[in-house]
Amino acid sequence: VSRRNVENSLRISLVYLELEPLRLHVSVVKKVLSEAIQYFHDTFRVRQTVERIILDRRCLNDSYFLKNATGDGPGKVRFCKVACDASKPLCGPRNVPRSDVAACRVCNEHGEDCHAENNSSSGVGKNDTDFVLYVTASMEKCEKRETLAYAAVCQQEGNVDRPVAGFLNICPDKMNVSNDQKELLATFKHEIFHALGFSPSLYAFFRYDNGTAITPRSDTGMPPYDLALGRYTWSDRTIKTIERKDWMIRTDKGNNGMVSHTVQLMVTPRVQQEVQDHFNCSSLEGAELENQGGPGTELAHWEKRVFENEGMTGAFTQNAVFSRVTLALMEDTGWYRSNFKMAETLRWGKNLGCLFVNNSCKAWLTQQQRLKEKAYPFCQTLKNSTEAQRTYCSNDKTSVAMCNLAQYTQPLPVEYQYFESLAGINNPGLYGGSVDLADFCPYYQGFVWTSKGAGLLGSYCLSSSNQKTEEKNYGLEYYGSDAKCFLQGQVWEKSKCAVRWISVDWGSGCYKYRCDQDGLKIIIGGLTYQCYHPGQVLSIEMQSSDGWLHKGSIVCPSCQDIC
Repeated sequence: VSRRNVENSLRISLVYLELEPLRLHVSVVKKVLSEAIQYFHDTFRVRQTVERIILDRRCLNDSYFLKNATGDGPGKVRFCKVACDASKPLCGPRNVPRSDVAACRVCNEHGEDCHAENNSSSGVGKNDTDFVLYVTASMEKCEKRETLAYAAVCQQEGNVDRPVAGFLNICPDKMNVSNDQKELLATFKHEIFHALGFSPSLYAFFRYDNGTAITPRSDTGMPPYDLALGRYTWSDRTIKTIERKDWMIRTDKGNNGMVSHTVQLMVTPRVQQEVQDHFNCSSLEGAELENQGGPGTELAHWEKRVFENEGMTGAFTQNAVFSRVTLALMEDTGWYRSNFKMAETLRWGKNLGCLFVNNSCKAWLTQQQRLKEKAYPFCQTLKNSTEAQRTYCSNDKTSVAMCNLAQYTQPLPVEYQYFESLAGINNPGLYGGSVDLADFCPYYQGFVWTSKGAGLLGSYCLSSSNQKTEEKNYGLEYYGSDAKCFLQGQVWEKSKCAVRWISVDWGSGCYKYRCDQDGLKIIIGGLTYQCYHPGQVLSIEMQSSDGWLHKGSIVCPSCQDIC
């Protein structure tokens, strides 16, 4: 791979290998993928570009030697031990074009007599690009219900180890007309981030700004390899293991309600500074990585409890945003410069301090109860309680939400049992948040309204497809890109003549809003209502176009929460 030391906007070339299984969704996938590629072009510059990208051959039994280009000394060029292996795809579940593949280079079993095979010719490769992304549509490795797509790096260049080729596979049977394009875009961006740098297979190759390797290298120029784990081992200057000895759980478990909880933190300098600033915790060592989910999820994402709707957490729950923390990680690889103007706002955990980010949600709930403050963003309301029909707002005010505290069939691991008691419940050890990756912490989460087991409408305010019919829209709600979630002050009702209907589900709703110099305004039925201070109750009495008189109220939030 030839190199040029010039910083350019990141150029990603898409190579579609197989999209036929996507059937009617091909045009949507191509459209959304082009948006994703434009995002990466606008967000990152490559610190060291290459003139040509060409893929190495696979080796028989994955056995190879690392040599220099001529094969007579140590280096980073792969020479297969005895023979190449053409029986397996090179990059993803399908074969790449022959023109993108290098000649077969081999050595004998002792690493000698290294050469390119006479009957093997090299392809021309790809020019004028920084990363080649092969796109396929196959149900291979799509067994998990939540898997819509997956991606991985296939090859790194030999000078600073930057990824230069990878694949994105889309699970065709998971695609349907109900796929929200915003969620699909977030999924594609998430997967491409993995291929570009956010991956345990790449952490050991991160570099300092001056180009030197963070993880020490052997004589071959490679980091140490762990055969048991099947990956290269990174330095504790990249990821550090830390024991939280005062992790709070239910008081009748552990050592008076305390256990030890081990976490892995990304401690590279920009990531460390960003999380310290975000959480307002100057002693925070780094950004916590996911500790659950098994291979493919564990250590490959931000911790869900700490970062909830950040786009690089391990499960999509609501309104994914790719924040300054993720852009900081990409710059800390040593391979890119990040345009932080492209960072999206992460409200989860903002300025909540060291206790929130370092300890369990039990510790946060306990502190907030003692201070007589709201438990946001966590909660402890059971879905089957009298409060079940009351809705709230998600932490970022983009969704109508409910507390996701739920019952499990087996007791949760002790370190994730947070409740000594719950009203009307005999075994609180069975209860926790429905998102296990969030360390079973219950929090306010968007949802889908259902009827007889079938999904009807989502609760995401910014999606116009969630707009309620006039007949069902008791609270005069509005769904669209200019809407957010607001708390309601009372049960909404509608009446006509002697008929009066009362809304069963209430507590919050989606409404159009506007942020002006003189403050926040909420727009209902074409009328504008001014919010002067947090907690102000706007009483609404309005007749809809179908002749019903609607009565209810909305509680004004602080301008900072919305604007």
